[in-house]
Amino acid sequence: MFKHRVFGTVGSRAFLGAAVLFLLASAAHGEDRTIYQEIELPWPNEEEIRILQSFPDLEVIRAERGSRVRFLSTQPITQGLIDAGLRPTIAIDDAAAFHMGGRTFAPGLGAYYSYSEAVAFLDSLHGAYPDITTAKISIGTTWEGRTIWALKISDNPDVDEDEPEVLFDALHHAREPIGVSVLVDYMRHLCENYGSDPEATFLVNEREIWFVPVVNPDGYVWNEYSGGSDMMWRKNRRDNAGDCEGVDLNRNYGYQWGGSGSSSDPCSDTYRGPSAFSEPEAQVLRDFMLSRDFVTHDTYHSYAAVLLYPWGYTSTPPPDNATFAAIAAERVRENGYDYGSAGASLYLASGITSDWAYGALGVYSFTTEVGGSWFWPQESEIPGLVSENLYSNIYLTLVAGTYVRVAGAAVTGGNGNGRLDPGETANLLVTLENVGILEAAADARAVLRSDDPYVRLVDASSSFGSISAGGTADNASDLFTVAVDSAVPDGHTVVLRIEMNWSGDARNEEALVFPIGEPILADNFENGNQGWSQDPTHTASTGAWVLIDPNPTSFQPGDDTTPDPGTICWVTGQNTSDGVDDVDNGISALRSPAWDLSAYENVRLGFNYFHGQRDPGDDANDFFRVDLSNNGGATFPANLIFIGDVYHAANWIPFQADLADLLPLTSQMVLRFQASDGAGPGDLIEAGLDDLLLLAGPSSNEPPTAPVPLAPGDGEPAPPTAALTVSNATDPEAGTLTYGFLVFADSLLTDLARSASSIPEGNTETMWAVEPPLPYGTFWWRAYAEDEEKRSLLSAVRSFTVDVSTAVEQGASTLALFAPSPNPAPGGAVLRFALPREGRVRADVFDVNGRRVRQLARGIFPAGAQAIRWDGLDQRGHEAAPGVYFVRLRANDEERTVKLVLIR
Repeated sequence: MFKHRVFGTVGSRAFLGAAVLFLLASAAHGEDRTIYQEIELPWPNEEEIRILQSFPDLEVIRAERGSRVRFLSTQPITQGLIDAGLRPTIAIDDAAAFHMGGRTFAPGLGAYYSYSEAVAFLDSLHGAYPDITTAKISIGTTWEGRTIWALKISDNPDVDEDEPEVLFDALHHAREPIGVSVLVDYMRHLCENYGSDPEATFLVNEREIWFVPVVNPDGYVWNEYSGGSDMMWRKNRRDNAGDCEGVDLNRNYGYQWGGSGSSSDPCSDTYRGPSAFSEPEAQVLRDFMLSRDFVTHDTYHSYAAVLLYPWGYTSTPPPDNATFAAIAAERVRENGYDYGSAGASLYLASGITSDWAYGALGVYSFTTEVGGSWFWPQESEIPGLVSENLYSNIYLTLVAGTYVRVAGAAVTGGNGNGRLDPGETANLLVTLENVGILEAAADARAVLRSDDPYVRLVDASSSFGSISAGGTADNASDLFTVAVDSAVPDGHTVVLRIEMNWSGDARNEEALVFPIGEPILADNFENGNQGWSQDPTHTASTGAWVLIDPNPTSFQPGDDTTPDPGTICWVTGQNTSDGVDDVDNGISALRSPAWDLSAYENVRLGFNYFHGQRDPGDDANDFFRVDLSNNGGATFPANLIFIGDVYHAANWIPFQADLADLLPLTSQMVLRFQASDGAGPGDLIEAGLDDLLLLAGPSSNEPPTAPVPLAPGDGEPAPPTAALTVSNATDPEAGTLTYGFLVFADSLLTDLARSASSIPEGNTETMWAVEPPLPYGTFWWRAYAEDEEKRSLLSAVRSFTVDVSTAVEQGASTLALFAPSPNPAPGGAVLRFALPREGRVRADVFDVNGRRVRQLARGIFPAGAQAIRWDGLDQRGHEAAPGVYFVRLRANDEERTVKLVLIR
């Protein structure tokens, strides 16, 4: 399992943690331009670390463990280091001039959101999504009278609901605009994906998410109009009645205000102000947080590529250190940022936002330092920096409450090969995880759904019980079961939907994907090298691809993806620690043997890969890519994967592609994997490959569209020989279509009551009269269209009811027991039945072991339709346990039984 590095005690390990610091460089008196340098030192020993600790104005901006460290310094500090016996190399003498490169923004900030543009965005977002956003809300004003705005995203935005609350803010420091871009992107993601993406929909429905995108408007506007070419103003614009303006807002909060890591000098960039909460901007955010009940919070800064949590004022871990570390580890899962307690690194910072939010309010508060090449990174870097923090924000929102998602799914039983095969009935072992590490997910359960005409659900419901905070649970004792039609074509992919419910009405839905087909090639790399070699494009000095059991590092997983006892995979060098034998100074390239696929119309390729990268800047020669050749590797015209120069955590990722969609299939098909390190210093780059699979198919034939059900209307009565009618489907190849119909006796669509196939197509509609006739009850039906090769997806589900009024020709002399409603039943269900004549009725509930749980009815009932209800209690009045039950009805000399699933 991938393990992230956590900052520890002061020493060589903790030294890397200096990259987390807020800028402490002293400003010159007045508002003259301060010259910042970038300097480098070899990786320091313990004595050198102590010397560096005596210069708290230093900021580590890039570190390569065991090799070198780059700092942001000033000329006086650099000279002080030299006087102390160190020998720094000046990499960039004027860092702001170098990184800005003559860029000027004022007025306006180019691709960055100015204060006015950020405010306009809030207005436009509310205008576009008024049902899930508030209008912008003034939460107070600044030193110079500008408004600090907030906005809430939630399904009932103007109602204060009993839902977990989350806060994101940005721009305490006026020279760190990337935080505004990150928050704008997250707001847009939530709104644009609401209703279509289950995760985004869950977040909006189940959370109250607040945003304060510009905490320091005065300083930000100063940079826009008066900041000059370097745009390096950090503080607010307080009039300090002297030559030096401003207070560092992120040193002005009241928890442990005035300690180490802040300055009493008004000319310092870290001036803490005359008293705690002296600044109106800090007061505004304080009062806003006091008025709400936030569970989690992030305050955005830049540009050290690190995630921090309390404490900042001391190196002593916070009481909830383990919880903070667990949240942080998951938040950086995709971007690969370092993380840890701010004060456990070399420097302390007192009076900061996160310390106050946690220390005074108990909020799980974080500080994200976005990566990039500078405080104002190149505009080409913005999309990557924004996207690499999206999952981090999503997870912080999820973790504020409970959230259940799929952690894994495996095929068990059947023929034992771990795949779904044609004609096979197999079980699905699903593992769910509760992402929320603060609260248990109670009574978790799941239901499978399928629109696939080649798959029949045999057992579609499972109970997972309570899932502990941050824990997992599986359905080993209550497996799903599916049956695959023997007619399924090669290369078909089964997509099942799993609907998860927990803690009352919380809900999530995800897809489970299973490829079908006999493998052409299945290589888990456990049996040695089967013809793979170093590609001629390999130029890297270290990090050549090797077939090995990988060691865990911050950018390399410590395991392969083959189920136990598998251990071996391809990785770019066997790392003993970060930066040892990673990809350096060029391309590490691996190529497959040539595969003869010329006999196949199409071939589906699948494999697992990872790419881990620590990225100090914008370098076009930092990348990971996978390419395909059909001429033996002479050229590689088809690109399958390309990941550019971004922070990327090393998680295994599945990949699939249909090769005939990319290139004509020949006898000389070759794959090439490349991980590249460009000229920029400080990169750490790894990559890996495992579990490659080639499956025959699918063919180029496009399946028909799904037919649309017409009659009977949903829920309508129908006779026992109901005339099921659909509008005709469309075939892309204009082929001749036939139709299939499926009728189920339960709402989970597992009890197949009737079916038909190869029904000829009608003129504009196609009809099938159900045969043999159905008994009394409620039924659910679907249909599909089929050409010469493939079936369409199943139609939408419709129901109809056969009862006394619709079953004259056979129902009058027959006892009928209808399906329970609802089923599954969340605590109780209604049982409907029909008596052909007056008679003595007895109804009982039994468990799966045949023990009677509850007596429902005893007595004489009149002829006709009847109803009784089970309230979910046993004979003693206690709640019956969730599970499968059977209701047995006896009337005169007849007996009927139906299955009922009780859920809680």
